[in-house]
Amino acid sequence: MYNINNAITRTIVCSVLLFYSSSNNNNNRVTAFSVHSVPPLRRTPRRTTTTTTKELQQQQQQQQLTRGGALLAQSKKETNVKKVVNGKQLYLVTDEGFITKFVINMVGLTFGFACLRSIPSLRQYGTQLITNHLLTTNNVWWFGLGLASSSCCAIQLILNALSVGCAGFNTILGPIRPTLLSGTLLMQIAFWYTGTTTLFRSKLQSSLLVGILSLLPELLTIWTKVRSPASVSTTNNKEYAIALEMGKSVGCAACVTTVKGILDNIQTVVNYNVSMETGTLQLNLTNDTDLATILKTLDAGGYPMKLLDAT
Repeated sequence: MYNINNAITRTIVCSVLLFYSSSNNNNNRVTAFSVHSVPPLRRTPRRTTTTTTKELQQQQQQQQLTRGGALLAQSKKETNVKKVVNGKQLYLVTDEGFITKFVINMVGLTFGFACLRSIPSLRQYGTQLITNHLLTTNNVWWFGLGLASSSCCAIQLILNALSVGCAGFNTILGPIRPTLLSGTLLMQIAFWYTGTTTLFRSKLQSSLLVGILSLLPELLTIWTKVRSPASVSTTNNKEYAIALEMGKSVGCAACVTTVKGILDNIQTVVNYNVSMETGTLQLNLTNDTDLATILKTLDAGGYPMKLLDAT
């Protein structure tokens, strides 16, 4: 009996020892596998950012461009606001809607003349008018018609030569210019239709006179567009842009031509744009330009202006 108990005890002890031994071996394997399977952590070295002088200059230039773009957008916004207040028209044949108004006036005046011819007394008076004034090739008569049809552009050129400035003829006569041009053209048709052919040379001279005077604003506009702006001979390429408010100083094609002539004689003016729609004069100037001198030069020519915005 004692031997059986000892055998059972020994069996139990051996089983516990074997179980404990196998448990320790499994834990060691798992630990070893876990340790070897996880890769070691590596520290990423910090990147030190070093900014060179060239990069700083590029950043400053980019900031200046951004600031310049914002200022230019603000300038355009302010200019658009002033467009309603200071905007003017040249009342040229090439303007939108001018031809339509001209044709309507031609039809209306033709119908009116036809109605007047149906009345005997008025027809006789009209015949005397044509005989005494038109057929005599009175150039004073045609000079007056051509002058009115151009909004007194020739008189404004004379005033500009005397540095008087804009007299405002285009502001008054410009809106009715389609009517004046259509009436002058109808009179020219009657001038050539009636009378004999012996006065051909005199008629041609009168027609050339009234034609040049009537279309003088368009001729001045074409001439100013063909003429290139003044070239700048300077070693410094830096420029800056400004905008001047013209106000009421510029009101017709003759004034625009005179202002451009003044700017062409200023060597520090790179280029310019005279905008009648916005009532502004936009200038690109070299950095050594004295703005006060330009304003005094324009004022002396009869065109006082003031600074609107600078970029």
